[in-house]
Formats: sequence, C-alpha cells, structure tokens
Amino acid sequence: MKKIISIFSIIAVVSLLGLPSVNAASSASVTVSATVASTISLTVDNSAKSFGTLTPGAAPSTATSTVTVTTNNAAGYAVTASANDGHSGATLYKNATNSFSPATDAAITAGSSKWGLKVTAAPSGGSITAGVGDGTTAIGTTAGEIYRHTAAAPSGENATVTYKAAAGSALESGDYSTTVTYTATAL
Repeated sequence: MKKIISIFSIIAVVSLLGLPSVNAASSASVTVSATVASTISLTVDNSAKSFGTLTPGAAPSTATSTVTVTTNNAAGYAVTASANDGHSGATLYKNATNSFSPATDAAITAGSSKWGLKVTAAPSGGSITAGVGDGTTAIGTTAGEIYRHTAAAPSGENATVTYKAAAGSALESGDYSTTVTYTATAL
C-alpha cells in the first residue's frame, strides 16, 4: 500500500507543479531572387547629315554624327556600322554610273569621288576598333565594328563619327545618298 500511496503522491506533486511543456516547431527557408534583363539602346543625334554642296576637285568635306548608347550590361557593348545605297552597294549613289565609292580615310582626297567614315571620339574608357572604326577599312554593306566599351553605360555614352567625301570631276551634278545603319550589341 505504501507503494500505491507513493505513486499517487508523485502523480499529485507532478500535477500540482506541472511538467515542463515542450512546444513543437518546424521551419522552412525561401530564397527570393530576381534576374534583371540586359537592356541596350542606341540613338543618333540626327537622322540626316549633309556634306553640303561639293565642288569637283576640291578638298574633302566632312559631317559628324553623335552616336549615344545606353545599357545596363556590366560587360559593355560594341557598335557596328554598315552602309546601304539601296542598290546592293555601300556607295553614295545617284545612278548606275554616278556614285562615290566607299574608301579608307586616307584614300578620300581632293577629286577622288570617294566617301567613308571613322570614329573621331570614342566614349571615355571606350576604344575605337581598327578597320572601319579608325578609317583604315572602307565601310561596306556588311556590318563592321567601329567601337566598343567594356562597362555598363546606364546614363548613356557618346561617340563622334565623322563622315568624309570628295567629289571627282567625272561625277554628274545632283543628289547622292546612302543609308548608314548603326547597331549596338551587348557584350
């Protein structure tokens, strides 16, 4: 009987004092992430540029464009240029027998009937690309890289492109044109 009383006594004491309670718990983690898309835009200060009236045999004339690229791409961007006269070429075109041939910068001299372009000011930290970019290769109908920058440009960066042309005495008077297309590509 003493054992029964002892067991009841222990039960009574535990009931009065209470057993320590153990709360059940479970947890889980969530990783929250986002991917920011690469964006890039290119603008040119004016959609038309003119050499003005060229005199056959005279020194070359120039015109300039400001090309602005804005991108959030940390690796930077490259800019290409190509020309299309609307007749399967990169000439300054009037008709099948009258056009300015695309040429290197050095070849565009008085009376040459040649035209071309080169980058004369790259963005700070950017580099002018050898070839079309520095005027050592003539522009063509296939895009050629003219400059690049290996960092993001979230506020926009400007480059100056200079066009150059010289009229030869064999060219007819009148209007000549071509379309230059610039393309910016994220690296």
